[in-house]
Amino acid sequence: DDMNLPMFAICLLTKDDLPILSEWIAYHYHALQMRHLVVAVDPSSTTDPQPLLDTFRLHLPDLTIDQWSDKDFMPDFFLNGTYGMV
Repeated sequence: DDMNLPMFAICLLTKDDLPILSEWIAYHYHALQMRHLVVAVDPSSTTDPQPLLDTFRLHLPDLTIDQWSDKDFMPDFFLNGTYGMV
């Protein structure tokens, strides 16, 4: 009975991983009972996982998927280029 298994939340950093992202999500959803996924997209990525993530949101309503951008998790000094400046 899957109801007795622990559920997991996973944070994923992705860059142009669309060819494997669907399988990755499906595997972790079923094998680990992943029910919350936070996806951070590398700023140099040339692909947007949003359409794929929306498909999973539609078909797996018990899976919460949040997509973060740099401003959601990076400190201001990284974003404005002042990191390491004296």
